[in-house]
Amino acid sequence: MKFENHIHNTPALKVDQSILEAKNLFDKSKLNSLVVLKGSQFKGLVFEEDLCQYDNTQTIEEQRELLKDIYLYEDFSIFDWFKIISQNQIHDIPIISKANKYLGNLNFNDIINKFANTGLNVEMSSILILSKPSTDFRYSEIFQIIEANEAKVYGSYINYTDKDRTEVVVNLHHQGLNELLQSFRRYDYNVISFHQEDQHRETLKNNSEYLSKYLTV
Repeated sequence: MKFENHIHNTPALKVDQSILEAKNLFDKSKLNSLVVLKGSQFKGLVFEEDLCQYDNTQTIEEQRELLKDIYLYEDFSIFDWFKIISQNQIHDIPIISKANKYLGNLNFNDIINKFANTGLNVEMSSILILSKPSTDFRYSEIFQIIEANEAKVYGSYINYTDKDRTEVVVNLHHQGLNELLQSFRRYDYNVISFHQEDQHRETLKNNSEYLSKYLTV
């Protein structure tokens, strides 16, 4: 899928601008992350919440730890996009060339609308992040569970793995997410991603609130 026509410009900061100027631009733009440039070169992404601890007179370049290396190359795949979204929970992703030139941002809604135009029912799709001890992890088992719950996989990838734990991201179409999540838990998968339809987490939350109220009586 091509996304060139969906790349747009957003307000950007220069590396020699002050922390105060950055805060003012955040207030004006209403964004929670801003691109930082040196000329036309992409230097990183700054998040508004990270600015609080710094002196307003300091420049962004003086505080390089503020810069987050979050971006996609212009020839990215949809799986690259899924990975960035799941790892960073951001809605606007910088797009850069192989020469590190900033080309613009790609918004979460642009991707969703692109999927909508393909005829896929994106309203019934979800991105799950699951983990399991590496010794017990079987990719085939994940697909068997999904198939048994009459869901359809759009794509998946291994997000992290070591000798102790393997984490996988799955994008799928479903008819009932709660039942699918419970099936994964029965097979000892830890559901890392948060979903409003997850009755298990809602039950845990209610039990916790009840216990807290009981102990304070």
